[in-house]
Amino acid sequence: MHKNAGVDARHVHSLLASAMVDPVLLERWRHNPCALKKMGTRAAALDINKLWRFSGLATKVRHNDVRLIAPLTFKLLDYAGVSIELFAAYARRADALRKDGKKSASEKLLSLSSFLSGWLDYSNPVHSLIWDLIRHESAILELQTGAASQPPVAGDSIFIEVSLRSTPIRRGTVIHHEMSCNPVELARKLRAGTNEIPLLPRGQYYFAYCQGSDSTRMKVLEIDAIGSVVIDLSDGHRTIGEMASLLHQAGIPLEAEDLSLAVRELVANGSLALGSSSGA
Repeated sequence: MHKNAGVDARHVHSLLASAMVDPVLLERWRHNPCALKKMGTRAAALDINKLWRFSGLATKVRHNDVRLIAPLTFKLLDYAGVSIELFAAYARRADALRKDGKKSASEKLLSLSSFLSGWLDYSNPVHSLIWDLIRHESAILELQTGAASQPPVAGDSIFIEVSLRSTPIRRGTVIHHEMSCNPVELARKLRAGTNEIPLLPRGQYYFAYCQGSDSTRMKVLEIDAIGSVVIDLSDGHRTIGEMASLLHQAGIPLEAEDLSLAVRELVANGSLALGSSSGA
């Protein structure tokens, strides 16, 4: 009997090892506990939810390189108390990413961000903050990573001639997001280690991330909703007048004068430039 107990224990240890390296198997057991009952009494007694959470911890540890490039997102995940649950749910996709040979920190961050977009509950205010922050840190990383390959942009201009025939174009890489908070302020509070995060003002905020006047700098700019629309439409082919017509056809009553003002501001702050077909 002692011998059988030893064999049974080794079998359970083998099952545990299999579950730790095969998230698909662990998910199957979670959703079908009866499968474990067929593997013996000790196997049936395993706490699968506890094992699942342990796999989340293991997956989180494997993402320490991502923590280095998105430290505030990881800090907020811990603050919200969801990091273990998140990484347990993410383990299957992380395993697939690793098998595809995508092992760099930036590839893993992109994959995690994509997973979060469907996993988070946006009716939960803290979850919305997590979504704001991972996009904020990802945008900064993308700008910093691509800075060496981007030519320096011209310095900011104050006096800019803009007309309905002006053709705005994004100046290098420009990333913009609608946020539920000011992500710069959120990052500041997390770095300071305060407990004021629930008091952070919430609403609709728009931020743009673009290259500064030399390849070693970047800008994080608060813009408005019109500015966000203008950045989307500024492909270097549409004039401001054509943008206004396109928006009116889509039922968005933005006047050309409002678009012109937004273009002028975005050119001044370095997000946009005026294409060669621009005219006064």
